[in-house]
Amino acid sequence: MQGWWQLYVAQWAALAVHCVGQSPPGDEAELNYYGDNVIDLLEALNITRSVEGVTKAKGPDPGMPAWKFRQRVPHLTLPWDYSVYLLSTVQAALGFHFVARQSRGSEGTLVSLVSPAATKRDGRPLLQLVSSTRADHLRLDYRAVHNMEPASLVFPGSNPFARGRWVRLALNLEPHRISLFVDCQEPVVFEKVGGEEVLSLILPLDLQITFASLSGDRSSKFLGYWQTAEISPSGFPHHPWHCENLPGWHR
Repeated sequence: MQGWWQLYVAQWAALAVHCVGQSPPGDEAELNYYGDNVIDLLEALNITRSVEGVTKAKGPDPGMPAWKFRQRVPHLTLPWDYSVYLLSTVQAALGFHFVARQSRGSEGTLVSLVSPAATKRDGRPLLQLVSSTRADHLRLDYRAVHNMEPASLVFPGSNPFARGRWVRLALNLEPHRISLFVDCQEPVVFEKVGGEEVLSLILPLDLQITFASLSGDRSSKFLGYWQTAEISPSGFPHHPWHCENLPGWHR
């Protein structure tokens, strides 16, 4: 365990050297992000162009395209440039924003962050959000902050995807707090008394970001529809969509 932790520290030191004087990503490569440096996963993975098993569909926002994902969609891992960008910009929070509709009776991964070095050790991802409409649960797999051991959190209540409808969902991760936003409901917040840290946001240089599955696991593929899929290196402290019924809304 100590040797693996030291590897993470060494990788972060190397990243710090690598990122000194680094230009914004848009100056070096055509990374797809907007607003507060949010990465658009659908554009980054060229979903709008041509991917096997993906077809155009209708979504809840008529001004935006939506896409149907079938079983034959390959594992969609972002180019390493995006991992470097995320590593160099994430600080005290990490956020995910999805507009999706999952097939009934299925289980799939919305997004996964993997370190091959860590996976070789224990076979588990660094971070993974899994939705099961079959078992009616939404689960976050992560790493505990003190020992980097795998841990899981099953969100209470029914899985918002279980009804087979379109869902707006955002997940905001901070070391001491986990916040889940669904449609225009009040957020579900988990935090430990006294501000004790819950999860680790330490990300290694061999980071791999995979959308709509866990790479190498065919059974993890998310089946259904997507209209929005974003990662924010500064998190989503509020609903990243308009909610007139909630105070203090802003994008």
